[in-house]
Amino acid sequence: MKKTLPEGYGRKGVLLATIEAERPDLVVARADRVWLDSDGRIHLEHHNAYVNTGLNNALDREWGLGGAAIGYIGVDNNSTAVTAATVYLHGASGATAANQIIKAISPAATRTNQTTTGGATFANADFTSGVFVINKIGLLNTSTDAGTGLIDVIGGTGGSSPYNRTFVLDLTGAGTFSATLQIAVTATSV
Repeated sequence: MKKTLPEGYGRKGVLLATIEAERPDLVVARADRVWLDSDGRIHLEHHNAYVNTGLNNALDREWGLGGAAIGYIGVDNNSTAVTAATVYLHGASGATAANQIIKAISPAATRTNQTTTGGATFANADFTSGVFVINKIGLLNTSTDAGTGLIDVIGGTGGSSPYNRTFVLDLTGAGTFSATLQIAVTATSV
C-alpha cells in the first residue's frame, strides 16, 4: 500500500458564538450546531470557508509579497450566495449601516497551536433601524466592505460546497442582547 504524504496546507474556519439575551427563547438560529448552556446562554458553531481574496492574502503575507493582517469582523443581513470569487460581505457594493456592521477585532486575536481565533461583541446599540438579523459573518483586513478585504465568510444562501452553508441569527425578539462572535481559523496539513 502506497502512503500519500502531505503536499501542502489548508485553512478551515468555524464560527464560535455566545449570545446572552434577555429572551433567549425568542432567538432564532440556524447553524451547524446550536445549544443552550445551564446559564441560559446560546452557543452556535458554524463552519465557513476562505474566499479567493483571503487565500491570496495569506500567500502574499507568508511569502512577504504584501497583504494586510486580518483586523476586522463584520456582520450583514444579506443572504446572497457566497462563492470562492465573493469579494463583498454584503454580496455587492452598497451596504449601509442598517444592514452591515464591521468592528475591529477585540480583544486581540489569539493563537493556540495551529488555530487563530478573533472576533468582537455585538449588542443592540450597534444595530440601526431595529434590524437584528445576521445572515453573514466575515473576517476582513479592511474596516469597510470595499471589495478588497474579505478574507473568510460564513452564510449566504445557495452556492456550492464549501460555501453553501446557510446561516441565520435572528435577534429581533431577544430583547437586550450581547453576541460575542468569533471565527477560529485552523491551518492543517493536507
